[in-house]
Amino acid sequence: MNTAAAERALLSQAGAGLVEIADRLWIARRDAPVSYPADAHLSLAQIEERSFWFAHRNAIINATLARFAPAGPIVDIGGGNGFVSWGLARRGHCSIVVEPGEDAARTAHRRGLTVVQAPFDRMLFRQASLAALGLFDVVEHIADDHSFLADCLEVLAPRGLIYITVPASRWLWSSDDAYAGHQRRYTRASLRNVVTRAGFDVQLVSYFFSLLVPPVFVLRTLPSLLGLRQVTTPQEAVGHHGADGRLARLAMRAFVFERAAIRRGAWLPFGTSLVAVGKKRAT
Repeated sequence: MNTAAAERALLSQAGAGLVEIADRLWIARRDAPVSYPADAHLSLAQIEERSFWFAHRNAIINATLARFAPAGPIVDIGGGNGFVSWGLARRGHCSIVVEPGEDAARTAHRRGLTVVQAPFDRMLFRQASLAALGLFDVVEHIADDHSFLADCLEVLAPRGLIYITVPASRWLWSSDDAYAGHQRRYTRASLRNVVTRAGFDVQLVSYFFSLLVPPVFVLRTLPSLLGLRQVTTPQEAVGHHGADGRLARLAMRAFVFERAAIRRGAWLPFGTSLVAVGKKRAT
């Protein structure tokens, strides 16, 4: 069975009330508010493929999956333009994007991905029907992160895996976070705590983007504290993601040590982001 057929079979069996309106494009007929700027995805789509930030986050995610492999397709909740799922597919992983925003969902679909245009809750999929979930810079947008992760637990099969990335270090909060609709930034301890309380056995929690801590503090956090930086447009919000060319290549080489550490199951002590893996208990 090819990838598209396998993904269609999964959504047909596991989905609750999903309707396929075009090849590899599904919808669920309900809506919900989303804590994310409506036009930000369009700005991100213009820079994702040339940005060192998105490239390194994908590399960290792939390194994590190399260590903690899923037993089936990954359902990428809040998958945006599908850049993470696109990267996973290029590494041979089966990944389905679930995204409530119409523009982002259609961008992901144009990238050749299977997409469900819908907000996630535990009624979207049948109980214990999925092998793996991805929440890549999603949980920080959720007001009640514990309940959201508990809903994720409900739809995962026993021993199913959840992969998470979030912004890290509360003291790095800036106007960028406020504009993006973030509810919080996490520490290693707070992320481990909420994942554990939701019912998962934590397999890994590590910081990454360690070399970005000084520039993020100097260029974003400190100016925000002093009232000198107030993000009001998508272009301002995503500008720090967009370094390309020689700088991007240098940044990727500089971050090689992080990818190697994650791949061997180690964890890093500081950074501007966190990655975590949780496993649903067998009983």
